[in-house]
Amino acid sequence: MQHEVLLAALGIPGDVIIPVRLPGSSTSSSSCSSLTYQVAPDITFLSAAEKEIINRIVCLGAYYHRLDAFVAAHRFGGGDNADVLIGRQGTETSQEGDQGPQGSLYLQALAVGIEEGLLRRYAGTIAGLERAMAADPRLPLSHAHHTLGREGDFHVLLPAVVGMVEKLGRRQCR
Repeated sequence: MQHEVLLAALGIPGDVIIPVRLPGSSTSSSSCSSLTYQVAPDITFLSAAEKEIINRIVCLGAYYHRLDAFVAAHRFGGGDNADVLIGRQGTETSQEGDQGPQGSLYLQALAVGIEEGLLRRYAGTIAGLERAMAADPRLPLSHAHHTLGREGDFHVLLPAVVGMVEKLGRRQCR
């Protein structure tokens, strides 16, 4: 169970942790910004408190997944799916006659900074949690929640950075 929670925290849901659409988001939206992760509703062997702590951990995985998609789309000048990944749909990615790489240098630099400054540190923290939990399988999941808050304040940073990236997408930065 702990392993599945940690995988979901890295943006890889499974059978116990599933992607779900956020309340109020349209079902026609292809943007990944309308998804989060949570414990599957048919899981009955967990208490409500355990589900709550797991949901707090794995929602970070959904943020991680969004930022990882942004980095992949913009790290080397953008791509065809770059606009969808940051929330812009139906926009042209280049002007007629524009032969250069798509995307701005600002977005490329931002993608590199997010990857090297935030995502690698977050993944390293998850790897450290996996080592600690393998060494002591009795560690509760509340330890993971506390560590993610203490060692990088990821509960604040990841949502804030995703919000900034989505705001940049709505403004169509170039």
